[in-house]
Amino acid sequence: MAINQVLDLWQQLDAIAKPYLSPIETEEQYQETLSFFEELWDKVGDNPNSPYGSLLKLLSDKLHAYELVQHNLPEASPQQVLKFLMEEYQLSQKELEAATGIYQSNLSQILRGKRNLSTQQVKLLATYFKVSPEALL
Repeated sequence: MAINQVLDLWQQLDAIAKPYLSPIETEEQYQETLSFFEELWDKVGDNPNSPYGSLLKLLSDKLHAYELVQHNLPEASPQQVLKFLMEEYQLSQKELEAATGIYQSNLSQILRGKRNLSTQQVKLLATYFKVSPEALL
C-alpha cells in the first residue's frame, strides 16, 4: 500500500476514532475508552483470529498505561488479583461461586495457577468486583 493511501485512510479513521486512538488524559476519557473496550470485548472475546485483535490490544495498552499512572496499580498476575479481591471482600471460594456461578473447583484451580481465567469468567468477576477486566488479564 502506498503512503498516500495510508495517509488518506488514516485521515478518515482519525475523524471517526480519534477518542479511541489518542492517549487517555482524563478520567472521563478513561471511562469512555473502558466502555468501548468492554463493548468490543463482548463482541469479539478472546478469538485469536478476530480482525479486531489489534484494536483490542491498542485499547488494552492505553487503559493499562493510564491505570499505571493514575491508579498506580502494581503488576500482578490474574490469580494474585483474584486472591486480593476475595480477601478484600472477605469471600470464600464457595461464596464467590454462589455470587458468580463460577464453580468452586475452577476457582481453586485458578487460584493455584493450574487453570487460566476464561473470557466469560473475566467478565463475571470484573462485573461482580466492579473492576476493569484489564485487572484480571
